[in-house]
Amino acid sequence: MQTIDAPDAAQVASVTRQEVDVASALVAQFPALFAGTIIRCVAQTRHDLLRAGDFTDLPVAIESIAVIRLSELVPARGRAG
Repeated sequence: MQTIDAPDAAQVASVTRQEVDVASALVAQFPALFAGTIIRCVAQTRHDLLRAGDFTDLPVAIESIAVIRLSELVPARGRAG
């Protein structure tokens, strides 16, 4: 299982309105997860993309990657084990 590092103060302070909208949509999409977990995931994903130098359509990229990361944190329904 993947862990999500807590963002530092600079990461949180530089979040744009679009990224807040992404986090809000993901909170609705993943009701089984705490909002703080989702916000940390969005911030960490943003940080990872910026560090990699990927600035193209950042909110879309953040949402796509965050969905994958968050899906790994949600237990599968109806799966034995």
